[in-house]
Amino acid sequence: GTAFADHRPGNVVVIGGTNSGTGHYSEPARRKLNSQKLYVDELNGRGGLLGHKVELRILDDKSDRRTAIELYDKLITEGTVDLFLGPYGSRLSDAVAHVMERYKHPFVAYAASPVIFQRGRRYVFRPPLVISQDYQKGPLYLAAQFGVKRIAIIGDRFRRG
Repeated sequence: GTAFADHRPGNVVVIGGTNSGTGHYSEPARRKLNSQKLYVDELNGRGGLLGHKVELRILDDKSDRRTAIELYDKLITEGTVDLFLGPYGSRLSDAVAHVMERYKHPFVAYAASPVIFQRGRRYVFRPPLVISQDYQKGPLYLAAQFGVKRIAIIGDRFRRG
């Protein structure tokens, strides 16, 4: 990705994609976007990515599959992004994965559904600490190791739609 940055003024690397700024997933997606902004700020504070300043370009997919697909298609064909981040959640990431496979562009999917990663796709990747259906097993294991008799696990659950 940084090799492509040479064509931009100031040799900027643009990391981008979509996020649900509005719609059903907007509240949890905002947390994801905040962490991405923090990462880019810290990265630039340390001199950027291999000496290139990093810019984050995120578009609002409105929590809508069709909108997400259209926006990724646009970002790819217009060449406005060097490295791609996936949208929030499994539903949108699965839809966008088809676009990324068609154009042979790798992207990082912020999704928990294992199906996305079991379809033989070659261009979809997941950060190592994405919460999956088994998120509760770790705390339960640790609680048992320390002799804890009662534990409460609070997590977000979203209606699929």
